[in-house]
Amino acid sequence: MLLNHRRLKLLTDTIPVKPGSRRGTLQLKFRAPSTEESESSPIETQSLKPKLELPKPPWETPLVYPPNGPRKEVIDYDDLKRLNSNSYLNDNIINFYLKYIEVQLGHKNPEVAKETYFLNTFFYERLTKRDDKK
Repeated sequence: MLLNHRRLKLLTDTIPVKPGSRRGTLQLKFRAPSTEESESSPIETQSLKPKLELPKPPWETPLVYPPNGPRKEVIDYDDLKRLNSNSYLNDNIINFYLKYIEVQLGHKNPEVAKETYFLNTFFYERLTKRDDKK
């Protein structure tokens, strides 16, 4: 595909933060390229990668989600750098998003949520390891 025009659109996702926190919500901003096809002045599509703008100033206390409940996931400010297109996701980011999907499903469709199990594959690996020290 050949491109000759690129506009950046701002995509925003807002995540609620623990009540009583100085931050009301965490807002992540991604710049995603908007493209139009053409045959003149080609630009390779692989060079058009979204760039993450980290929220400023950096926070000192970790983001906890959900704010209430027994099983919470935590993200530190440094974990946000893992959301860049040239970085690999870490366990904190993956577990946070799995928890976010689980909570949202519980709100939007409780019947399906009751029949759905979210598995942390790292936990499964720990369960299946045998202790050969005995």
